[in-house]
Amino acid sequence: MQTFISCNKQRIDLDTIVWLEGDWNYTRIYQQNLPVSLSAYTLKWYERQLADFVRVRKDAMVNPRHICAVERISGRPRRLNVMLTNGKVLEVTRRRQGFVQKQLGSLPPLHSIVRLESGSSKVPIITVMAATPSG
Repeated sequence: MQTFISCNKQRIDLDTIVWLEGDWNYTRIYQQNLPVSLSAYTLKWYERQLADFVRVRKDAMVNPRHICAVERISGRPRRLNVMLTNGKVLEVTRRRQGFVQKQLGSLPPLHSIVRLESGSSKVPIITVMAATPSG
């Protein structure tokens, strides 16, 4: 199994990569406690190389090891946000929500919340109910 990628003649350990952001024919690699690296490869190329990573939208791919929570927001349309260990929150596009849920494991029903317990491999789910107009 691949444990690193090469970028600008440097080896980047996959465990340090939090997420990747596509920018035309380049990719920004965001790492834990390290500066951002710029790669001349496209995000699509990285998607083929890093099968464990999850594509959450056209311009972003995340390392599931760095997902600290998934936030489901009810309403029309329903939204799904992925919270990362570096504090970044990425919204999952509607088209990719089902695929992301499948890759991360099935999420509980909309009204439930799962908390992360020590030693648990589950990602906590935070549900936010959209306010409905009263009256």
